[in-house]
Amino acid sequence: MNLHRDTYLEYRRIIDANDLLPESYFWEFVYDLYGSSQSSAIRRLVDPHSDGVSLRRLMTEVEEACRLVTLEYFLGMYPSGDGQRIAQAQRWWRRSFAGEVGDHVDPEIVGADLNELIAATTEVAQYVDRHLAHSDARPVRPDLLPTLNDAHESIDVISQLFQRYHLLITGDAVAVHPQVLGDWRAVFRQPWTADADDE
Repeated sequence: MNLHRDTYLEYRRIIDANDLLPESYFWEFVYDLYGSSQSSAIRRLVDPHSDGVSLRRLMTEVEEACRLVTLEYFLGMYPSGDGQRIAQAQRWWRRSFAGEVGDHVDPEIVGADLNELIAATTEVAQYVDRHLAHSDARPVRPDLLPTLNDAHESIDVISQLFQRYHLLITGDAVAVHPQVLGDWRAVFRQPWTADADDE
């Protein structure tokens, strides 16, 4: 999602900076594809069903099995001889998941994270349910449809929570803004024609 967003925003910057480009349905086409794919990705990551694999399901399982996710388990993912890293991990644990419990994940913290995830993504997920995945008899009113900014805010919350729970489960920090190798913008410096002989 972050890769697609970064690419889309750069694409828009390139288009907006070029006053010579004509009006075209192509701009709407890309906009629609981008909005639909990002909205669907958001919906997939907050799917609450027990047969789905999603960030929301992972967080729900951590909340339900909080006594199994202990400080001892978390610290066990780090080399025992690396005192500095262990101390850093302990500080992160106390700040992030210890809450009022201390030795295992505080379920109230996970519950608050789940509420944040749901609040940030509900409008986009409902749009997908009613307009993209299904033709619902209860469509969202046009003036209440989520915007790309709403989708981007959802992505920000998902990304932050994904990083948080990835670190909790694996002990590793992960970046969410991948770098594209090569100059993908080069296609915009080349004239586009259906036939090389067309002028």
